[in-house]
Amino acid sequence: MMWNVCNQIFIYLYAIIKQIQFKQKFKKSFPESHMQLGNIFNLNSISIGKHSYGPINYYNNPTQPKHGNIKTASNDKSLIIGNYVSIANGVKYFSCMNHRLHGLSTFPFKKLVMHTNDEIVKSKGPIIVGDDVWISDSALILCKCR
Repeated sequence: MMWNVCNQIFIYLYAIIKQIQFKQKFKKSFPESHMQLGNIFNLNSISIGKHSYGPINYYNNPTQPKHGNIKTASNDKSLIIGNYVSIANGVKYFSCMNHRLHGLSTFPFKKLVMHTNDEIVKSKGPIIVGDDVWISDSALILCKCR
């Protein structure tokens, strides 16, 4: 029982440390943006313009537990946010989260039946948000959106 509690505390503290490190790295990478981070993602896959502000919840990281262990086919910039973009709360960007369309079914047989997840999910294209754009509350923005 005591070991379980100590283990949970360690996991919690480790997550806090990772979040602080990510925020510091984010600020160094994008010093002129005023974004608030909602989750941890691959910084190499995004580009943020000057003086853009608001929360950023971006889902493209292959190791995010919410979406399983997804292998992506591209390491290019998949989220490009322009200059002076205003983003409201609840906005989420989803890149590389498409259903498999080239098989007999869109049902994830490999993951749920055979307990493997070795498929490569391909993005249809990057999310590009132009300059001087306002994005309203709780918008879901998918790949290849301009």
